[in-house]
Amino acid sequence: MLFTVRTGSIVEDEVTRVDAVRYLQGVSGHGILSTLFLAGAGLLAFLGQAGAGRLAVIVAYGIALNGVSIYAWNRLRDYFRSERTRAADPGSGRELTPHRLSPETRAQLIGGFVMAGGLVAFLLFVLGAIRWLGLEYAIPVLAAGLAVGNLGALGRAYYTATRR
Repeated sequence: MLFTVRTGSIVEDEVTRVDAVRYLQGVSGHGILSTLFLAGAGLLAFLGQAGAGRLAVIVAYGIALNGVSIYAWNRLRDYFRSERTRAADPGSGRELTPHRLSPETRAQLIGGFVMAGGLVAFLLFVLGAIRWLGLEYAIPVLAAGLAVGNLGALGRAYYTATRR
């Protein structure tokens, strides 16, 4: 049976088929899938398929970054949207001033710039790690960092879900 779940996300009407796996929606699902790809990468590396294992690590990072972007976008949008309550428009509407951006538009623009800057910083970090450690050592270090981050995020999601 299909039903709609509202998660507070900007993605409206997410559909979940089974209520028991609702926790896999959004960021949690990305964390679990990314961790499974990391486990697959470890298995491939163990079996001597280093190239395929590196590719699985890259895919795991892509999945995790997508989940982080959903989380960050929602948090940034809410933070910058609160500007609407701080800045009331006291005009009569008959001023000859340039049109001001709405707080929603400003929140989306600023959030987008912050996320783009974060992506550039992350890519520079990864390239620096590869240059400093070499590809052979950087991939396991980055994979371990991603695994710790995924497990920490999933633990936090579980902890906050049980406190409700």
